[in-house]
Amino acid sequence: MGIAAATLIAAAAYRYRWLTLDGALSAAVMGSLIFAIGGMVFAAPLVVFFASSSALTRLSDRYKTPIARSMSKSGPRNARQVLANGGVGCLLAMRAAMSGSGSSLSARDWLLLYLTTLAFANADTWATEIGILSRQEPRLVTTMKRIPAGSSGGITIAGTIAALIGAVLIPISAAVVWPIRSVDLLWRIDAAEILAVGWAGWIACFVDSILGATIQRQYHCTKCERTTDLPMHCGTAAPPIEGRRWISNDGVNGIASITSILIAWFLLKSFAWPIR
Repeated sequence: MGIAAATLIAAAAYRYRWLTLDGALSAAVMGSLIFAIGGMVFAAPLVVFFASSSALTRLSDRYKTPIARSMSKSGPRNARQVLANGGVGCLLAMRAAMSGSGSSLSARDWLLLYLTTLAFANADTWATEIGILSRQEPRLVTTMKRIPAGSSGGITIAGTIAALIGAVLIPISAAVVWPIRSVDLLWRIDAAEILAVGWAGWIACFVDSILGATIQRQYHCTKCERTTDLPMHCGTAAPPIEGRRWISNDGVNGIASITSILIAWFLLKSFAWPIR
């Protein structure tokens, strides 16, 4: 069932150009694993993230200004982007299946951490796609200076609000399909846990922006004289001007995803589980 469902969704995404061919293959494999391991409570939030973020990206592409479109990634997501957004979560889902093997964390704990990575990924996409359409010029998160729309490290009020909604949507979707009388998952995710997971994903968005403004590799296009995340711009190679050579946008997403797990664990232990 997991293979069939994941393959159909990936095929539809490829058909509507939400994913490249390698991106669709990666999504099919990852979705099959997650569905087979955890069932609907793991799979449904993944589908919510993928469907909402992909649809929002495609909708946003129609209304982006030429400058914003030239400075940011657009078009179908490839395998590297799929892994950057879902790879950590897939590993957590696999670890949940082995929760009894010398781990102090239960399957339920691993599930909440898995949901946090999706909450961050959803929040990050919603912030980017809504923020880039905002009439308000974004500000660099580290200095609050105004920067062009689509620049790494930029934040807007609209994008920040969208990120919070996108983050909280993930644990809510899990609550809707939570299995009744589950031996492994025990009680349904409660309000405190939903807030902790959503809050962690939202805070990780700011971590992502800070990393994007400080260590992410940036390039300067010699044709249009703009700074961009893309090594190829205006049909030619853009020379690097700042940031770490090995830190791309996908690398920043991966680091922020791991950070969201640490933040969630702190919030869950400190506030959602005061007696544990």
